[in-house]
This record gives sequence, structure tokens and C-alpha cells, in this order.
Amino acid sequence: MKKVMVGVVLVLALAAAGCGGGGDGGGDQMTKEEYAAQLNTICNEANETFSQLSAGSMAEFKDKGDDVVAAAEKAAGEFHDANAPDELTSAAGTFNDSADEIVDDLKNMNEAAGNDDQEAFDAATTSLQNHGKENDEAATEIGASDCVGS
Repeated sequence: MKKVMVGVVLVLALAAAGCGGGGDGGGDQMTKEEYAAQLNTICNEANETFSQLSAGSMAEFKDKGDDVVAAAEKAAGEFHDANAPDELTSAAGTFNDSADEIVDDLKNMNEAAGNDDQEAFDAATTSLQNHGKENDEAATEIGASDCVGS
């Protein structure tokens, strides 16, 4: 059961990391609807990628952790470039901050898995879950429903 829970949380949190929208990027500022739609598109793509990686247990993470971290960093970076509308500056900032924390959590999970340290892996997983909740709240405020875990 714990493996299933970690896997579900991992997929949802990774999608949120991929959707760490910002407003600090260049380019034209989007409307709220455009911004939410872009986040939803990227979250759906991120969900697919992370589902294919399927790294929910420590043993699986030991084999695939580098790929998980790289994919999360790439996705989060893409969304840091998104230009949120002024009305979403606060929510986008919260979303970005928690997405960055999720990437850090994934790095910690990867290190713990590499060291066969179940206690550290579990602690990083708990932190990942907490940062995922922050992401969910910001995604809800933004209107990016596909970026909210169930």
C-alpha cells in the first residue's frame, strides 16, 4: 500500500513541479485563462512522462531517480519562463516556490535511494507530499485544474 501511495503522490507532485508557473519569465504576459490553459497542457504532458517512469518505491527510484529529477527540473524550468498575469502574481509565486521545493525533495529522494536509506527516503516523500499540497492550492487559485492532485 505504501508503494502505491508513494507512486500516486510522486506522479501528482511531479506534475505540479512541471507546472510551477511563474511570471518571472520573458515573453508576453498571458491572460488568466491562457496561463491556466498552458499550465494544464504542460501538467498533462508531465503526468504522462512521470507515469511512464513509474518510480514510486525506493528500489524503483534507485534505478530511475536521475531521470525523474532531470525531467522535473526541465518541466519546472519551462514554467518559470511562463509570464503569469498580474492578478496571479502571488499564486504563481507560491506555485513556483513549491515546485522548486518539490524538485529539491526529489533530489533528496534520489540521494536517499542511492544510499539505501529508507528513513531519509520516507522523510523526503513526506516533504514532497506537503509541497504537493501547496502546489495544489496555488493551482486551484490559478484555475489549472489538471495540475491539482486528487
